[in-house]
Amino acid sequence: MKIEEYIKLRKTYEGFDETEYKNKEDNIRKLIEYIFDFYKILEDDQSFQKNLQLKELRRNVNYQYEIDSFSEDTQRWLIKLFNQYNVKVNRKLSIVLDDIDYFLLISDEKDWEKLSYSLFTEVIRKQAYLSEYPLEILSFAKEYYGVYSKNTSLSSFRYQISLKSKKFIKHVYNEYGINLVAWAKSYLNYFYSRVTLWPVSHRIETEKDGKRIVQYNMNANRDVFALKVVLEKLSDSNGLSSLLKKNKKILVELLREESKQLKITRK
Repeated sequence: MKIEEYIKLRKTYEGFDETEYKNKEDNIRKLIEYIFDFYKILEDDQSFQKNLQLKELRRNVNYQYEIDSFSEDTQRWLIKLFNQYNVKVNRKLSIVLDDIDYFLLISDEKDWEKLSYSLFTEVIRKQAYLSEYPLEILSFAKEYYGVYSKNTSLSSFRYQISLKSKKFIKHVYNEYGINLVAWAKSYLNYFYSRVTLWPVSHRIETEKDGKRIVQYNMNANRDVFALKVVLEKLSDSNGLSSLLKKNKKILVELLREESKQLKITRK
């Protein structure tokens, strides 16, 4: 709003007529008052805008701390969406990825293509505004994969597993870049939250304080931890799927040990 528009508005609102000569001094004083009021409002408005900008800057900086493990391009994309939709998209995407049982076992482009399609379909079903960003979503998934694996120690010294199993875990990492320890942790969080995946014969049901408690029988003999379904989802273009199927006992051993660690942590 221009100053002349503001003065005109005030005059109309207050019924002020500066042409009345008898009140010349009062009229001048009134007009000066209008001018001061206009610039005061303008100053307050600019101050308000400045505070908003500072608030947004602090908000973005705080968010950037949360996503600083990702590349600059991905950070810029996430911050852009954060400002535009007030949504932390990294959290939305990570929830979906954590629910994909074979995610941390991916090692070739065929599986990335498969994941890209299922991930994109699931994400835009709930977050339609992301439909314009299929490549960015896939880039995030690949980076999240790396961050998750990197943040989980490959060391298996705390596990009471055979030397053969420990060597196998290192071999899979060196050959395929897959952190089986990270996968085991992620998969068990997925698996234990889905009792419906457990065959009835693998369930141990007890009752405590009138509540029914269902636990998984880790000593089951057939298809322990439902690994058959998971491994079948992997392509075998680089031989990984066959290798993991051949050494499924090692995966079971690792999952049993990680399950024990989970119980110790929860006590």
